[in-house]
Amino acid sequence: MRYRYKTHSDIPPYMEDYLLSVVGGESLKDVAVEDINNFLNGYDEWVEQEDMSMVASEDAYHSDPIDGVTIH
Repeated sequence: MRYRYKTHSDIPPYMEDYLLSVVGGESLKDVAVEDINNFLNGYDEWVEQEDMSMVASEDAYHSDPIDGVTIH
């Protein structure tokens, strides 16, 4: 998902609550909407990379044994 909020009022309450917990503030008005979008999109990309690395490590763990021995 690509976050493209245009104004602070576009941010739904559940997301505002989450973002406030991240920034540790009482209002998002001090945070530029562009910074909010960049953070959320960057976080999504990081999670996707972590998911892919988990799949890769699981694939390596479950690789076919050679001569009855599996190397991890």
